[in-house]
Amino acid sequence: MRDRTRKDLHPEARKALQRQLEKDLKTCTLERGEVVTEPPAYWGHEFATLVEKHLGDYVSLVTAWVMLTGHIGSLFTHIKADDRPSGELLTLVSTERAQALVSEIVDLFAALPREYLFYLRIAPSQNAFPDAALSTEALVHHVTADDPLLQVKGRPSVSADSEGGIFAGLFGSKAPFGEHSVLLQIRSYGYVRGSSDDSAAARAISIAKRAVFLGTVLGVFAHKRRFGPFGGVLTSDLWFKHHDAKEQDMMGCGLPHETSEYFGGFHFQGLPESVLLPRALQALSLTMLQNIMNGDDDDADRSPIMAAAEWGFESHASKNQTTAFLQLCIALEAVLGDDADTERLTKSLADRCAYLLGGTRSVREDIRKRFRTLYEHRSKLVHGRSMRLPKAAVESLQWGRSALNQVLRREVQNYLQPS
Repeated sequence: MRDRTRKDLHPEARKALQRQLEKDLKTCTLERGEVVTEPPAYWGHEFATLVEKHLGDYVSLVTAWVMLTGHIGSLFTHIKADDRPSGELLTLVSTERAQALVSEIVDLFAALPREYLFYLRIAPSQNAFPDAALSTEALVHHVTADDPLLQVKGRPSVSADSEGGIFAGLFGSKAPFGEHSVLLQIRSYGYVRGSSDDSAAARAISIAKRAVFLGTVLGVFAHKRRFGPFGGVLTSDLWFKHHDAKEQDMMGCGLPHETSEYFGGFHFQGLPESVLLPRALQALSLTMLQNIMNGDDDDADRSPIMAAAEWGFESHASKNQTTAFLQLCIALEAVLGDDADTERLTKSLADRCAYLLGGTRSVREDIRKRFRTLYEHRSKLVHGRSMRLPKAAVESLQWGRSALNQVLRREVQNYLQPS
């Protein structure tokens, strides 16, 4: 596991940011209290490079610019909108205030990256159950009547537009969750300002995709698209707050619509009334999921499994069958492949899949045949000889998804119990 304890901003990165800000303020122009200056080319590049070098994290420079301009604009929010000033910043504030502003913004960025808690809504339940840990960073949480989360207010981010969940812009100051909501709670570290591309959000979403997809493979989760009273597919919403904040509004993050819809259909099976799996088997499956999720990020045997799980999630979430087919092939190559050249790749993948899943010679040969067929369709797609999936390719897609699930289950078992 990576060390995600709080680290101070390196002095070199602090100095680089200070130089950048002092230069920016000389050309900063406002219109009615809002910054209208566009960021210069390569803005913040030196600072971001040093953060990555010394903290092992990256800064979304678009997010950084929004934070910078937002902080400058906050100087004038106490003034009525129509009376807010326009002009060059250094003509509107004193030299002392401009110097203090640089220090304030440096301190603001120095407080980042930090830990956040992300909440992702999945299929609800009418029965309460104890929190179930999926890893050291993720758990399933059932919202009860006395849950503190019901007192937290939600504020949609400026990026929560039509690409986000259907509730992203509706809550205002209301609590973003209701009683009986079931949430994935994910602890993540990095930068976030309200976009799912920010490093902390991107990491949290990646953890969630891996957990629910591998959890489905192992029987911890089930998936079925849910429909609302008016026929639309119910979606999931992503919310976050600082990990160390006792009471604080949550911010919403916009999710791609297909991702939002697919997350919304996951159902945690470790419930008392579940009869789909024996209780002992459920416990074993959850333990296996915890162990694979808690593995070392740099483990060469684990990394292909996690990559394949994430690509498998994308393949299932995609409504475009051609895209889903190619994402499935990437997932299979991630978990079965090596550095073999293209000519040997199909045979190598087919053989590994056959020996992982086939108990007899005839079954292995059938798997090889199906695998070769799948890759014939893949070849036609990537070389531009086919734009849409023919019926036979759709059948290969379904077979491939089933094969991926079986391969991942075996690979998880092999990883946790090496011979």
